[in-house]
Amino acid sequence: MNLLSDMTHEVAPQDPFKQTFVAKSGFKEVPNKVNYEMHCSDAALLKKPDVNFGYQHQVTWSQQTNEMRCQGDARTFDKIVANSQARETA
Repeated sequence: MNLLSDMTHEVAPQDPFKQTFVAKSGFKEVPNKVNYEMHCSDAALLKKPDVNFGYQHQVTWSQQTNEMRCQGDARTFDKIVANSQARETA
């Protein structure tokens, strides 16, 4: 059994990359964190939006589907049934 004190201490071999590598001169700037970056001014956030022709405000999915839903006899299936019944009775 060998103890650590009995062993001969040899230095580990040096990595050739670490011996030949030379760091570039200069300082690399670290960018600011996203939380601290000012993407737009506060005045731009507080101004009234300029509404263009054809512009629609973003609506939720439920509002959009309710606007597109057909009401009453405007449904295609109701039109087909009404036309077929009219032809049968004629």
